[in-house]
Amino acid sequence: MRVLYFSERRTVHDRRFLAGYAAAGAEISHLRLCAADERDVEAPEGVESLAWPAPLWELEAVESLRSEQLAATYVVGLADVLRAGRFDAIHAGPIPTCGWLAARAGAAPLIVQSWGSDLLYDAVHDDVARERAGVALAASSLVQCDSHAVRAVLLSDYNVPEDHIVQFPWGVDADLFSPGDADTGVRSREGLSDAVVAISNRAWEPLYGVMTVLEGFELAAKNSSALGLVLLGSGSLEHDIHDFLDRSALATRVFVAGRVPNSDLVSYLRDADIYISGSLSDGASISLLEAMATELPAVVSDIPGNREWIEPGVGGYLFPTGDAEKLAESLVALARDAALRREMGLRNRREAVARATWASNFGLLYVAVSSVARGVVGP
Repeated sequence: MRVLYFSERRTVHDRRFLAGYAAAGAEISHLRLCAADERDVEAPEGVESLAWPAPLWELEAVESLRSEQLAATYVVGLADVLRAGRFDAIHAGPIPTCGWLAARAGAAPLIVQSWGSDLLYDAVHDDVARERAGVALAASSLVQCDSHAVRAVLLSDYNVPEDHIVQFPWGVDADLFSPGDADTGVRSREGLSDAVVAISNRAWEPLYGVMTVLEGFELAAKNSSALGLVLLGSGSLEHDIHDFLDRSALATRVFVAGRVPNSDLVSYLRDADIYISGSLSDGASISLLEAMATELPAVVSDIPGNREWIEPGVGGYLFPTGDAEKLAESLVALARDAALRREMGLRNRREAVARATWASNFGLLYVAVSSVARGVVGP
């Protein structure tokens, strides 16, 4: 089976899908919408990397799609790639960008992949994204999603037939993301050697609520001298984050590590005691699942995707989006109770292994894509 995987970039999440196809025996090619940047990871062995016809690489692709003229240029370029490749299936996502372009270019059979927030947030707040998602979904033979929340939107808002949806959390490598020793240097830092360490590793973008995390941690630190914070990531809010920290009294309580390779992430999770996310929108958050697999309790925003994994008081706590005070209350409660942290962490590890192991979950998609490639509609 010859498959084209078309995505905005080649992130660690894209790499999982590419590696999954290659391991299953597919002849897999990858086309990125955007030019390579620091967010890209290496392609897995056995994956063919395709390039756009010039001069499309010179554009800021996602923003360029706002122009119908430039979008039409991408459609022509993608149609050329499709004709040359003679693919048995085209797997494209996010839905309002790559899925829409693939539909416009006549890709068939088309499998579109939701990234969670593309439908739960972008298409809700942007009429253009919503319209384009509808075009892509109408042209698709199969839709892959990662959560009940996204599935509900597909059924209710876009009238996607039930038998056209394949659902599974993108999952984790439960052998890699597991409890164990760490050597990050976090525990040797002044102010953190004996701390109860919380960790936030979401991108520094408004969607992921990182400023709420900082505000909540500042409030919690006033009520618990035991708390410390490790902040991983990078993004457009970098100036705001450093400005906040400069104005706060948290210099010895917060370790800003910036962007770290995914291969190092497990060590930072192992060195932490609590996972935090203030995201405004998520499907099945890979960051959350990796933290759960590493045996961490979670303090996360009360959104549908997180409610599928965290039962309040059992696997951690939920707080209303943007509510720094509620986040702080949860942090303080966990900082004061090591036994509860341990109990929640063990529960979260069991859940992640049972429901979110990538190696077993990807097989569901591969079987469905193979059926679509043979002309059988539905998973």
